[in-house]
Amino acid sequence: MTFDELLQLERGNAWVKEPGFVGLYVRIGSRLLGDEFVRTIDLANFEVRKKGQGVFTRFVAKIEKYQLPIFIENVLEDRFAQFLPSLGFVRVEQTVPPCFLKQSHLDDSKEETTLGSQPVKGDKQDGKL
Repeated sequence: MTFDELLQLERGNAWVKEPGFVGLYVRIGSRLLGDEFVRTIDLANFEVRKKGQGVFTRFVAKIEKYQLPIFIENVLEDRFAQFLPSLGFVRVEQTVPPCFLKQSHLDDSKEETTLGSQPVKGDKQDGKL
């Protein structure tokens, strides 16, 4: 199944086939953002064939066209965690290992919302919460 096929479902999860990925497990579901449930793209588990070659950056650019929040679960590599703010992701507070969220509909310089009961606050310029 490709990512585009998965996205046609209202809800679902699957290992999807995308160029440059060894594996990519995606969920289409909903999360409580602020005071409402919003349809989200959750990137739950993935590995690229060659790190540092732009595979993930190209994939994010591809899925941004759907204008849905993108949630990345359990980022284990420090280098990748430090890179995500450059793509507009902010770290979700009180998550260990860290999780990241990108919302395309928010102001370009500041973000403030809550993820369930957890606040998500950040400045896209430095990626801090």
